[in-house]
Parts: sequence; C-alpha cells; structure tokens
Amino acid sequence: MKTYTPTRTRDVWITTEDHTGVLRYQEDGSFKYDSLPLITTGVSDVWKIYEDEHGRVWASGTEALICYDPSIERNYSQPFHTIIHQVTLSGADSALFKGFYSNEIGDLVLAQPESYVHTLPFKFNDITFSFAAPFFESMESIEYSYMLEGRDKHWSMWQKENRKEYTNLPSCEYTFKVKSKNAFGIEGIIAEYRFNVLPPWYLTYWAYALYVGLALLIIWLTVKVATYRLEQSKVQLEQVVADRTSEIRENMSLLEKQKAEIEWERKKSDDLLLNILPKETATELKEFGSANTHHFESVSVLFTDFKNFTQISENLTPEELVNEINVCFSAFDEIIEKHGLEKIKTIGDSYMCAGGLPVRNETHAINAISAAFELQEFINNRGSENLDKTEARFEMRCGIHTGPVVAGVVGVRKFQYDIWGDTVNLASRMETSGEVGKVNISETTYELVKNQVECTFRGEVEAKHKCKINMYFADTFVK
Repeated sequence: MKTYTPTRTRDVWITTEDHTGVLRYQEDGSFKYDSLPLITTGVSDVWKIYEDEHGRVWASGTEALICYDPSIERNYSQPFHTIIHQVTLSGADSALFKGFYSNEIGDLVLAQPESYVHTLPFKFNDITFSFAAPFFESMESIEYSYMLEGRDKHWSMWQKENRKEYTNLPSCEYTFKVKSKNAFGIEGIIAEYRFNVLPPWYLTYWAYALYVGLALLIIWLTVKVATYRLEQSKVQLEQVVADRTSEIRENMSLLEKQKAEIEWERKKSDDLLLNILPKETATELKEFGSANTHHFESVSVLFTDFKNFTQISENLTPEELVNEINVCFSAFDEIIEKHGLEKIKTIGDSYMCAGGLPVRNETHAINAISAAFELQEFINNRGSENLDKTEARFEMRCGIHTGPVVAGVVGVRKFQYDIWGDTVNLASRMETSGEVGKVNISETTYELVKNQVECTFRGEVEAKHKCKINMYFADTFVK
C-alpha cells in the first residue's frame, strides 16, 4: 500500500502499485472495497490523495491530476447497445449495410426487418462486419466478442478489435452476433445481422435436374449402342462358335496328351521331392505349403568321414574323385534305407543320417549300429576292389550318439530336411574321436544296445570342444 487517506464520511482511499480504490463505510461498521471511481481515468500510478472542504477527492500522479466528486451519482450498470455500423462484401461496389434500418413508414429501428435479410450469391461469400459501442467513458477500454451462427460454435475471446472478416462461407443461413463490454465490466446489448448465402450454381436444383437429364440421355444412348453391338456380335458369335467347335475337337486330343505329360511331370516332381525330404515331411509340405518343426526325444545320429580325404583327392582327377564319392554315397543311401535310417545330408566327404525320425521307433539305436557295420563292410570291400588303385582306397570312421533333436525343413527355394541339437554335435565328436574301420558309440547309445551288441569300453576320451566322454567300440552282435 502506497497511500492511506480517510475522509469525512469515514471512507478510506487507498493506493497500491497497480490500482486505486476506496473502502466504503457501511452502516454496520464494516467496509466494502470499491474500485470503480477512478477506473475510467486510466491512471494507475497515484502519488497522493487529498480531500478538500467540499468533499471532493483530488488524486495526483505522474500522468494527470484527477478530481472525483462523490456527490455526483453515477449508474455504472446503465445498459447500452452494441451497434453494427457497416457490412461490406468483397468484390461488391458498395456497402451491404450502413448501420441503420427503417420500417414500412420510414422510421429508424434497431431490430433487422425481414426485408433487410439479404440473400447473397455464392461468389459474394466474403463478408466484413464493422461494429462499435456508444459508451463514451474510457472508450479505449471497450472490448468485443462475436460469433457467426451457422459457422462458429462459441463466442470469440474478448478483444478490442472492432472489425471481423469471414471468407469462403459455404451456403447457409447465418446470423452474426456481437456484444461489447465497457471498462466497468458491463456487457452491452447484443447486436445481430442475419443474411443467407446461396449455393454455387452447380449445387442448385436446376443443376441437379440438368444432371439427371444428362444421365438419362447417356443411359438411352448407351442402350441404343449396346443393342446395335449385340446384334452385330450375334452374327460374329455364330461364326466364331462354328470355328471354335472344330478347334475344340482338334484340341481335345492335344489336351489329353498334355494331361498325360503333366501327370508324368508331376510324378517326377514328387519323386524328386521324396529324394530330398522324408515322405511324411514332403506330404505335409505339399498339403499345407510348409512343414512344422518337430521335437524328437530319442534319435540315433550317425556320422561317417573318410580318413586322409584331402591327400587322396589330390592324387585323383576331379572326375575320378566325384565318381568314387558317388559310388560310395549311393551305396550308403541303399544301406541306410534298408536299416530304416533317414539320410540328412552330406558335407564334403562326411555323410550324416539318423534313426528314429521322422517316424518314431524304439529300434533306432540298433538300426544305426547295424547300418554302421554294413557301411564299414562296404568300404573295406570297395578298398579290396581298388587294390590296383591305391590312390582311390578310402578308409572310414563312424560315430553314433543317441539323444533329443529338433527336426524341420529350412530354405524357401532349395528345401533341406535337417536336425539340430547337442546330440548332433556329440555324434560328430564320436566320429572324429573314433578309429578307422571302427564304429565308435557314446555311453547313451551303449546303454540301449549293450544286450544286443558286444562292445569294447574305451574309457573316458577327450572330445573336441567337449569334456571327457565315455566311449565304446561296437564290435559285433551278440550271438
């Protein structure tokens, strides 16, 4: 508080940094704050307040010297009108409305008569309103709020701008409303201006009628043209039918021949697929377009590998090397098929197969050992046949391990049936840790075949990338 000035009427004038007001003394001894007396002056920084002998209050500040006479009664809530004093159209030569209306007898009226509700062509849909409020105390403090019914959903924020422009108004019935508020916070009476905007010519009723007429004309012409074309097509179709009938008869025999060729090619394709995938997996792939991955709890995996293959291959021509491997692996294919094993893949000179999948069985371990014995027998016999070709005599290691695997088809262009799991890795270690001409098996496989196969315990053998593992040589079947 900057100043504190009591008056003869027990009122107290006070000033602060941003406003000046008076505490009005009430009959019950209380005070009521009134900020209105000096609000219209616009003076905010008051230094001193003084009451003279006539009861007038003088306020001095940096901006002006003000005299307030409390004996003059003021009605701050006296109503006043908001006035729309001009409406103009963009592109028009003159104003649409100049601030007043007159009735049938020529008297000026405030309400807009029906005869003054203008209907505007669509090309004049840019409209500007100018408005004012005839309240002459602190006119610079008057604020306005407006809305255009038919377009706006809410009144605008209060602002001192007394002009509003609307552009590109669509066809509709509109009512522009504007209200004002003076420095005392009193709102003036709302002013209204009604007007209509016509739709563009292409959305009028006669335009729609024209569209319907054009559509009917197009339909009629389309039907006439279609009828003529149908008549012409009928004649041509009869000739075409005759020609096609003779062609069909000629093509029937050709189709039968092509059908037989397609069946033959399909059989070749199926046979080729069966050479790549197990029968069950191939059937699943053909029926559903994909094959599910399957988990097998007990599978015996067999690996073979030729000893010193790299050194032997250096002494053979590429043709001789490929031919010798083909002879061996073709024999391997027949042997494992005889013993119920499934070929998985070949990697260089290594051959991989497994028993107990894709059809589960309880004899996969003994089947794998039986196949391994016969594979070793074949290699030994093949070596005897190649006595005169010492450079083409292969010696082979075999390894078998039994355990769980996951099997499935990989690839989208060149399908391959494959298996994964630590069982595969251990089977590979059985082969690399074995000896030439022997069948090396893990302890897991041994436990499954020990009553059917005589085995030699090798003890704990250190496998590559593994800890020491109990291994056995499968020697022969129990008699």
